[in-house]
Amino acid sequence: MVILLVPTLKIVLLLAAVWTVRTAELITVEGYEGGKAEIRCPYKEEWRSQQKYLCKGDCPVFNKDKVIKTEEGENSASKGRYSMKDIREESVFIVTITNLTLKDAGRYWCGVDKWGQDNYIKVNLEVSEAPTITTKTEPTTTASNPDSPTPSSLATTISPSSISSTHNGSGISVIIIVSMSLVTLLLVVSLLIVYRWKCNKETAVSSALTVNTGINREGCDGVYEEINDRPLESIYANLPTIPSES
Repeated sequence: MVILLVPTLKIVLLLAAVWTVRTAELITVEGYEGGKAEIRCPYKEEWRSQQKYLCKGDCPVFNKDKVIKTEEGENSASKGRYSMKDIREESVFIVTITNLTLKDAGRYWCGVDKWGQDNYIKVNLEVSEAPTITTKTEPTTTASNPDSPTPSSLATTISPSSISSTHNGSGISVIIIVSMSLVTLLLVVSLLIVYRWKCNKETAVSSALTVNTGINREGCDGVYEEINDRPLESIYANLPTIPSES
């Protein structure tokens, strides 16, 4: 009788486990190779103090492949690439799988260990290959005419720094032009002053020469001496006579 009872009990437990698994919810989680995946497993409030685990594969009644589980009285666990955090205030525990591989894809079960039948939530983990990042390079064409503008030169973006440098260059050019104009003006004025001074000097010299050529001091002295040597009577005799009234 006892021998028949044990196999019957096993069959009943197996059917109960299968029935529980078939009526479980389904959660789909996606991830990329080399990345990580987070599996959120909700549960009822009355199960907050129960042990939680993540089972991989078919998760049979006996010999479950529990990749990670919490110990009694604890709300977190860590094992290799797996880590678990039981947030009892929200009635959910989160399992994180890091450094995903393509072999990690498949079926998982969020389990709550309780008396009688465990509660299960089915999880389908999909792991895709890491996306490859390709850089698009634009072909460069060489223009036959070096003077012809290229599209890149026509589409040149004018930045504020280039505008300010242009304004600075134009300001410097204006300063240089004004300075050169002032220097040229000073040179012209200087040349005019020198020319005017030379003209005044030549005019003064020519005036002095004209005055000096009209008087000879030696001649004046000779005439004076000649007058002194001659007698007074001869001087009077040479004067013209005025006829009298008689």
